[in-house]
Amino acid sequence: MQPIALGQPVTRCAGSAHQRERSAGMPPGGPGEEFDLLFAATSDGVLLLGPGGAVERANPAVAELLGAQPGQLARVTAVRTLLAPRDHRVEPLIAELRRAGKAAGTVTALRVDGTPVDVQVRMTQYPGAAGEPRVIVVLRPAAPSASSPGSAPVSPRQLPVSVAHDLQAPLGTLAGFARALDRVLGPEASPRSRHYVERILAAVGQLEGHMEALLSSARIAHAPLAVRRVDLSGAARRILRDLQLRDLDRIVSVQVQDGICGGGDPHLLTVLLDNLLANAWKFTGRRAEASISFTAQAAPDGEVVYQVRDDGAGFDMAHAGKLFRDFQRLHSQAEFPGTGIGLANVQRVVERHGGRIWAESAPGRGATFSFTLGTCAAAGCVPCQYGLEPPVRDEVSA
Repeated sequence: MQPIALGQPVTRCAGSAHQRERSAGMPPGGPGEEFDLLFAATSDGVLLLGPGGAVERANPAVAELLGAQPGQLARVTAVRTLLAPRDHRVEPLIAELRRAGKAAGTVTALRVDGTPVDVQVRMTQYPGAAGEPRVIVVLRPAAPSASSPGSAPVSPRQLPVSVAHDLQAPLGTLAGFARALDRVLGPEASPRSRHYVERILAAVGQLEGHMEALLSSARIAHAPLAVRRVDLSGAARRILRDLQLRDLDRIVSVQVQDGICGGGDPHLLTVLLDNLLANAWKFTGRRAEASISFTAQAAPDGEVVYQVRDDGAGFDMAHAGKLFRDFQRLHSQAEFPGTGIGLANVQRVVERHGGRIWAESAPGRGATFSFTLGTCAAAGCVPCQYGLEPPVRDEVSA
């Protein structure tokens, strides 16, 4: 059965019972359309799951509950990835569903931006048209606990994301008033007044960059994985081509090994390569002629090691412990601007794919970032065996 994208008319759900009835001659306006209307209008989030827990249909209320955009849930092949990975309440509910055909309780779901949200869940199992089991899942926000009247407590993991969301509106207002002040002052404004306005706007822009980095980190850490075969050589070439087009005056020798593939989420692997290659581009910026490469090789045990290498500024390995931490920098903002969160996101992507990452460098001698893509059991991924195989027809470009 082909999953239907969230927000599309549910009458397009191929393989649904009422659609098969219509194709057999059942006129419109019957129970199928009534179900569609109820499915779309209910304020509770409703998921219809097929074999293996794949999302086959999802009503608009789920989008609001999980902060999803149309189409995002259509890629979810295992509903378990929408739940907090270490919620001990999930397995007993699944066991009860298998035993009794229905189950209800409270679990922690993950919004698309990574924010956890407690939800009441009610699951009912029913036979599909071919006899295989299907499950209806009804979700609604859980009521605040008695220990925190008025509002649910914010977990330490949720706090930065919550603060970033809350600050977006006031920062937007601050930026708007600063621009309005700039227009009111006009060309007659003194250099000092102009300088103050520019400083305000620069500070707002920096804060907005940090907030977006926090939200991006949450999405990377907790968004559902869609594990596919990915053409990493093609992705690296596109990223480097875009970097060259934005900086046409630079002379950079680029080498990308042919046939590098990987098993993983196409979007997240693009984030990984984009951060590593953009870093290499940035930190070679002071060289008259620079060199950047992306290669891969198989270790003796068969594990594929991917490498991004440059001949740029490099860094002192004595400070390597700070390299993959949020908002940690080994160079000043004046030397090399940035948010200080890119490599932390790279590590998140690698760890979500069951891999590891490390770096080798010396000041003035460039840097080499090496990583592996291992096993993603939580997403149903098999051990990565794609690293150096030639591209195939079903390959997905990141």
